[in-house]
Amino acid sequence: MNTWLVGFAVEISGVEMMVHHMISATGLAQAESGAILMGRTW
Repeated sequence: MNTWLVGFAVEISGVEMMVHHMISATGLAQAESGAILMGRTW
Protein backbone atom coordinates (compact mmCIF):
# COMPACT_ATOMS: atom_id res chain seq x y z
CA MET A 1 0.00 0.00 0.00
CA ASN A 2 1.13 3.52 -0.81
CA THR A 3 -0.19 6.80 0.50
CA TRP A 4 -1.22 9.46 -2.00
CA LEU A 5 -1.98 13.13 -1.40
CA VAL A 6 -4.83 14.36 -3.60
CA GLY A 7 -6.33 17.83 -3.92
CA PHE A 8 -9.75 18.98 -5.08
CA ALA A 9 -11.04 22.42 -6.00
CA VAL A 10 -14.38 22.58 -4.15
CA GLU A 11 -17.01 25.29 -4.55
CA ILE A 12 -19.44 25.83 -1.67
CA SER A 13 -21.97 28.68 -1.81
CA GLY A 14 -19.95 30.45 -4.49
CA VAL A 15 -16.63 30.19 -2.59
CA GLU A 16 -13.92 28.03 -4.15
CA MET A 17 -11.30 26.39 -1.94
CA MET A 18 -8.73 23.61 -2.17
CA VAL A 19 -9.33 20.46 -0.13
CA HIS A 20 -6.60 17.84 0.35
CA HIS A 21 -6.94 14.20 1.39
CA MET A 22 -4.54 11.33 2.03
CA ILE A 23 -5.57 8.11 0.25
CA SER A 24 -4.06 4.67 0.83
CA ALA A 25 -4.05 2.47 -2.28
CA THR A 26 -1.97 -0.19 -3.95
CA GLY A 27 -1.32 1.97 -7.03
CA LEU A 28 -1.93 5.33 -8.65
CA ALA A 29 -4.88 4.08 -10.75
CA GLN A 30 -6.69 2.80 -7.64
CA ALA A 31 -5.99 6.06 -5.76
CA GLU A 32 -7.28 8.09 -8.71
CA SER A 33 -10.46 6.00 -8.92
CA GLY A 34 -11.07 6.45 -5.19
CA ALA A 35 -10.56 10.20 -5.44
CA ILE A 36 -13.01 10.46 -8.35
CA LEU A 37 -15.63 8.45 -6.47
CA MET A 38 -15.18 10.61 -3.35
CA GLY A 39 -15.57 13.75 -5.43
CA ARG A 40 -18.86 12.52 -6.85
CA THR A 41 -20.39 11.84 -3.43
CA TRP A 42 -19.85 15.37 -2.04
